[in-house]
Amino acid sequence: MVAGLRGWRASDKHTIPADSQILINFHHLHRNPSTWGPDADKFNPDRFLPENCTQRHPYAFLPFSAGPRNCIGLRYAWHSLKIIMVHVLRRYRLRTTLTMDQIKIRFSVVTRILNGCPISLEER
Repeated sequence: MVAGLRGWRASDKHTIPADSQILINFHHLHRNPSTWGPDADKFNPDRFLPENCTQRHPYAFLPFSAGPRNCIGLRYAWHSLKIIMVHVLRRYRLRTTLTMDQIKIRFSVVTRILNGCPISLEER
């Protein structure tokens, strides 16, 4: 949410009134079929290959914000996440019995799984 905007001009067509609060629906943005294709709800890591990233708008995926107020910890966060995941995945195999249609989510500032997500770890 962005607070305290004073008549910020989003484009030539739109002006956001003073003292407006803005909420970006990241869930919809990150699952928009016009950007991600007809299978937008499916996990496809190939979407983030360099050659595929150049074909879409730079603000189509915003986990850490973008633009002049971009997250200063972006690179650190991504590197930390990758290092942790490598250590976990080298030692354990993760499994779940859930399918995507069984997961119920709640939209808020942070998207949460309402009905839980049981994961089992098997040592490799």
